[in-house]
Amino acid sequence: MDHLNHGILALIIAVAICCLAHAAKPVTRPWIDENVPTLFIIGDSTVRNRLPLVGWGDPIRDFFDLQRIHIENDAMAGRSSRTFVTEGRWEAVRAKLHKGDFVLMQFGHNDTKAPISMGRYSLAGLGDETEQGVDPKTKKEIQIHTFGWYMRKMIGETLAGGATPIVLSPVPRCKWEDGKIVRGEAGHGPWAAEIAKTMGVAFIDLNGLIADRYDVVGQPRIKALYFPRDNTHTNLAGAKLNAGCVVIGILQLSDCPLRLYLSDDAPAEAETATEIPTTMPTTGPTTN
Repeated sequence: MDHLNHGILALIIAVAICCLAHAAKPVTRPWIDENVPTLFIIGDSTVRNRLPLVGWGDPIRDFFDLQRIHIENDAMAGRSSRTFVTEGRWEAVRAKLHKGDFVLMQFGHNDTKAPISMGRYSLAGLGDETEQGVDPKTKKEIQIHTFGWYMRKMIGETLAGGATPIVLSPVPRCKWEDGKIVRGEAGHGPWAAEIAKTMGVAFIDLNGLIADRYDVVGQPRIKALYFPRDNTHTNLAGAKLNAGCVVIGILQLSDCPLRLYLSDDAPAEAETATEIPTTMPTTGPTTN
């Protein structure tokens, strides 16, 4: 009898373990239609933020035919190309990639080695240089690579997953010199362009598309219209302008299949979204 009881107990334990293992198995594609491609968006707070400050990664949904493509904004505030990788956020996206998917990636704002970003910076440039550092949270020694190294990793793994990477230069801040917006985001814009070129993938100069529009209008109105709290994060109106510029950039990629999933009205709506009002706001910057 004891032998029988032990056998039953062992069976119960085995079944319980199997059930727990099944419950813990990650669901990689939680949406219903597996045949619909997914556009994954990764980046920092300029891509994903909360009201009253908004990133462009959510408003861009309005330009797509959501019956034919799923959009997942996986950007996270405060992340650099390095911390997006080292925190496991990129691996979570990579694990869900299917053939035919797309990844829009915009990094640079938190990659500069400065006092405010010492816990998240990447080394400047595109090379294979490394630096030993200490993780501010775990206090463990870590190896820090260049911006180019982290971007190449994400681009290469996107391609390996059968998906299409599209690299974007970071949106410009509301910083001005001699009446013109400061471009390039401390070199990360040109580096993003060079990475895309050398790896043979699509590139959108989002920094330039937005800056061209800002320059025509000038600092006082741009600040009043789009940057209510600081010189980095836009309100909803600014996020819609940025999203419209992303769409214009996509439309300029003549051989990129992501164009096919834009709504029929997207070209006209993108032009409208990027038209800057000719008058100053009378009640302060729009935040909702």
